[in-house]
Amino acid sequence: LIEHNRRRAEKTGKQLRASQDQLRMTLDSAGLGTWHIDPKSNTLTGDEQFHKLFGREGQSLTYQEAFACLHADDREPVREAIEDSTRTLDPQPYAIEYRVVHGDGSLHWLSAKGRANFDGGELTTFDGTIVDITDRKRVDELIREADSQFRLLADNMPQLAWTALPGMTGYELVKQLRERADLQFVHCVAMTGFGQESDRDRAIQSGFDEHMVKPVDVERLNDLFTRLSAKRNLS
Repeated sequence: LIEHNRRRAEKTGKQLRASQDQLRMTLDSAGLGTWHIDPKSNTLTGDEQFHKLFGREGQSLTYQEAFACLHADDREPVREAIEDSTRTLDPQPYAIEYRVVHGDGSLHWLSAKGRANFDGGELTTFDGTIVDITDRKRVDELIREADSQFRLLADNMPQLAWTALPGMTGYELVKQLRERADLQFVHCVAMTGFGQESDRDRAIQSGFDEHMVKPVDVERLNDLFTRLSAKRNLS
């Protein structure tokens, strides 16, 4: 019986280690770092990736030091999110995005998610993950800037028209425009996600003056509006 229990314990241990290894591989491939906060001692522990994301790879990192790494404008929102997630009455899911400042002064966006665990109404642990979202934030900012510039250009071009008609394609619309003598001055631009040469040929043959592939180059649009403005001033 003792030998049977020993073998069973060894088998369970191997399965557990295999599961832990699989979990670590999954976390590593996703770039996720894990963290754990002990509310009784207010101590923070994190894995290697967690320390790396905070710019403290190979170094110790206390709870207070982690807070000091946060961007000054994000410390209070993070503090409030933790309080909302660890309160006994109606705790909220912990999900927040914030910035951390590395030792070299570089700024990095992180997304943190976690959950508080309770036992008999008492907070026992607060655990979660973090992942770097700096690239996503940069893309979002570029999109906002491009959209802002595009809207500014569009607002200053009275002859620019937007259309999203149910039951009618852009090809059908431009065909109708070209059939009207009073609308021959309208400069039609096809903005599409299709960028093959055949797509461009179809757009031009349908009556469009130009063909642009999304995401549209703002500088190219600016050049287009400049040309149209100059053409309008000469007429």
